[in-house]
Amino acid sequence: GYVSADFRRHVVARNILPLFHHHDRSQFEIFCYSNVLPANADEYTEKFRRYANVWRGIEVLSDSQAADLIRQDRIDILVDLALHTAKNRLLVFARKPAPIQVTFAGYPGSTGLDTIDYRLTDPYLDPPEITGDRYSEISFRLPDSFWCFDPVANDPRASPLPAQSRGFFTFGSLNGICKVNNHILRLWAKVLRNVDRSRLMMLSPKGNSTRALLETLQQEGITPDRIEFFSQRPRHEYLELYHRIDLGLDTLPYNGHSTSLDSFWMGVPVITLV
Repeated sequence: GYVSADFRRHVVARNILPLFHHHDRSQFEIFCYSNVLPANADEYTEKFRRYANVWRGIEVLSDSQAADLIRQDRIDILVDLALHTAKNRLLVFARKPAPIQVTFAGYPGSTGLDTIDYRLTDPYLDPPEITGDRYSEISFRLPDSFWCFDPVANDPRASPLPAQSRGFFTFGSLNGICKVNNHILRLWAKVLRNVDRSRLMMLSPKGNSTRALLETLQQEGITPDRIEFFSQRPRHEYLELYHRIDLGLDTLPYNGHSTSLDSFWMGVPVITLV
């Protein structure tokens, strides 16, 4: 059984749809417990419906009612796909309606619940020698990757290195602006100071946040003409932005996840820190 409010057009949906597509139906019967309001349902919702053996809408059920329904369905393994993101149903999991409970996909963290037995991760997100067992759940490390990435696009294709035609080097971070803090801006400014004529591309809506970012960078000696801001846009147009980036810069301490995978898909490597 999978519990989620993101069986809709959402980054989590994009990353788990391939899992549902490739699920071994000879070994598993798939129940979806959807916390998606009917008004928010879309083509992704319909895809998940088709992949599910049984679809349950729990958006109007209390946590206790949802837990009772899961018990009645005799679910063996119940999977949380949200952790502490919006519209999660962790209080359903707190009632332990299934004998084995797992968290996955929302982000590679911990729920903090002792009623969730396992968290799925991988050796790169959680090197055993570094992270150990600092989570409330037991870490189950998948051998290759935590993600089931689907680019949801066959094009645009990766481009040649933009610096070859533009005459200057462009760094980029197309992560949500909420991941960008003063510490990371000062680190990026140090990078820009050390690469003559280099530029930085960022995603940011026009307004106070953009002005605050420019002020911090100016304090670090980076003039506004070296910074390019872009607003959010449809996915194809967003992927085309990578044609202008030579090297991605990761955010810290909350790293890029799907954004980094998008960058790799478009042939743009990303520099990060452990």
